[in-house]
Amino acid sequence: MKKTFVIITILLLLLGSGAALAGNGYVPITDLYGFPKGEPAVIDYGAKPYVPTEVMLSEPTLPYVVPEDAVQLWVDAENGSDENDGSESSPLATLAAARDAVRLINDDMQSDIVVNLRGTFYLPETLMLDEEDGGTNGHDVVYRSVDGTRAVISGGKVLTGWTLHDAQNNIYAADCDVLTRDFFVNGHRAQRARTAERFMFYSFHPERTARDGQVTTLLEGVEDVEGGFVSTDLSWTELKNQDRIEVVQMTSFNMLRYPLVSITEKDGKAFFRVSENAYKLIQETWAAALGTPDMGPRVYCLENAYEFIDEDGEWYLDDEAGKLYYKAAAGEDPSAEETVVGVLSNLVTSEGKRTKYIQHVRFDSVTFNHSTWLQANRPEGLIGIQAGVYRKADTTAATTWSNDNWLRQNAAVTFNYPKNVSFVNCAFFNIGSAALDLNSGTQYCVVSGCYFDDVAGAGLLLGGLHSSDKELSTRTYTTVRSNDNKVTDNLFLNCACVYYSECAIVRGYTYRTEISHNTISNTPYSAMSLGWGWGGNELQQANIDRFAKMEGFYSGNITACNRIDNCMWLLQDGGAIYSLGRQDEHMILGNYITNSAEIAIYLDNGSAGALVKDNVMINCFRNLNLNGGYDNTFTHNYATLGFSPDNLRVIDEAHTITNTKTVMSDAERDSVIVGAGVRAPYSQYFGLG
Repeated sequence: MKKTFVIITILLLLLGSGAALAGNGYVPITDLYGFPKGEPAVIDYGAKPYVPTEVMLSEPTLPYVVPEDAVQLWVDAENGSDENDGSESSPLATLAAARDAVRLINDDMQSDIVVNLRGTFYLPETLMLDEEDGGTNGHDVVYRSVDGTRAVISGGKVLTGWTLHDAQNNIYAADCDVLTRDFFVNGHRAQRARTAERFMFYSFHPERTARDGQVTTLLEGVEDVEGGFVSTDLSWTELKNQDRIEVVQMTSFNMLRYPLVSITEKDGKAFFRVSENAYKLIQETWAAALGTPDMGPRVYCLENAYEFIDEDGEWYLDDEAGKLYYKAAAGEDPSAEETVVGVLSNLVTSEGKRTKYIQHVRFDSVTFNHSTWLQANRPEGLIGIQAGVYRKADTTAATTWSNDNWLRQNAAVTFNYPKNVSFVNCAFFNIGSAALDLNSGTQYCVVSGCYFDDVAGAGLLLGGLHSSDKELSTRTYTTVRSNDNKVTDNLFLNCACVYYSECAIVRGYTYRTEISHNTISNTPYSAMSLGWGWGGNELQQANIDRFAKMEGFYSGNITACNRIDNCMWLLQDGGAIYSLGRQDEHMILGNYITNSAEIAIYLDNGSAGALVKDNVMINCFRNLNLNGGYDNTFTHNYATLGFSPDNLRVIDEAHTITNTKTVMSDAERDSVIVGAGVRAPYSQYFGLG
């Protein structure tokens, strides 16, 4: 059986236009994923929305209103010219020209500089920003859409010239002179040609029973051998372009993608040879994560061969011949549709520095669209560790399970060391990697009212994950800490739809960061991964009082009033809200979680100092998992009985637990339900109510 991801094509309008999304092809989340599936039979939707008593949450950040004294530039992708002066009647044509024009006037700003955008900007290269491109004197440089339409920043290329290649199977072909992993038809991600999925990881959730009964025999007789794996089915050796075929493998909580070298006959079996580098990384990763180096039995599917095209909507790129093949549905002609391939891995990037932050930049009501990421095509492939972090090609660190061996996933929009940078009412879709990364040293930044859909990897990455962000005894922590950031009222749909072990939100080492009133649906692994580092290191133990509490490096975070549905539907060992590492005064309050096929709230290795209170968990396999750590308090939560007999599991260490079953009243429960998720005005425009 093959799974077709539901991808929504959406053109978000400026809130000022007054148009509802429902009239623009947007499918309400209630229709897509069965909200309110699994909810109580009777809910008082007139209940007063829950408000935490422990903290004051931020209000939604509204779209930008241009002040009268703003300095304005105009950029029109279709009707502008970079020879123009940038006025409304004489607009520029490119974002690079607009950036350069800002640099001439932002040294001593007396008001905001507003860059008004019209049209679709197909970027020839990544738009690079640095400390010279931000606002000064507390004023912002604002990139915004105008005229009630949404400007698009695209890293893609439109394909044209389609011809019918195979009339019997309705397969079309078009010239494609770029290497890509991402192809979109009318705003929908097309599925790269693949074999049937082999569901290896049996969920304990009853609703997965039917799916788990459909385990296929993708690789008959598969077993691990030196240098790769074998199958008793010799027909695999007949495939063409074998070195372009990609293997998709999984552990319980991770995913690997890497290319084959060849498929040949060996001792009467089909031998799938893996590159030496990839094989070494895989063996080390399996051994470190699972205690066994075996790799073959965990094959999930194979991708990227012309012979795999057998369902409507599948495509294959023969990059040597420069041809892209697409199997159209009956009556479909790709020449009459918008067909786009992702070309750029990065649309907008800011390489800030510890001593030179990029400051006071705002993107408002802008769409980021069409990207790709080619890491999995490399000989070493994409060998995952956890939550999108992956292995370096050449490892020299003493231990495999070390930050020194890891890389952070790519993101279409990446800011390093940003301060007072905002993304408001923006859209990220048709993205070939993670969507938005606010990396190390992120301070006073806002992501609010944004829409993330059809994102191959994580929706949002926030805060650093590596040693430079935690080795405080040898670094000046105030220049690298991420603090006082706000992620509110965003809608995340279909994140990690290619790189399955990633999450809608990944937050690393942060201080006093708020993640509240977001709605997340349809993630194959955890919806949120919060924190980093495992128990026993210097940050979590010896230095915790000095650095985390007293000097505010890794404490005071808030995760509140989020709405999460339909997560953990493929992988295991995660949860709707997954926490890792000590985070003193981490408040997990008033979240509403339904249909987690694994765990609702999971405090994993080293988690300590958290308050888990006033949360509602319904139709989840297990409601709470406490794995190691200490000083966590779990109190006054509502949960239907989990499907696991071990509904609330505690593995060693000391926690304060005052309830293991329903303790809220129905009225309190309803208050949390109606108070969770995206708030007005974004809830109306997202079709959520």
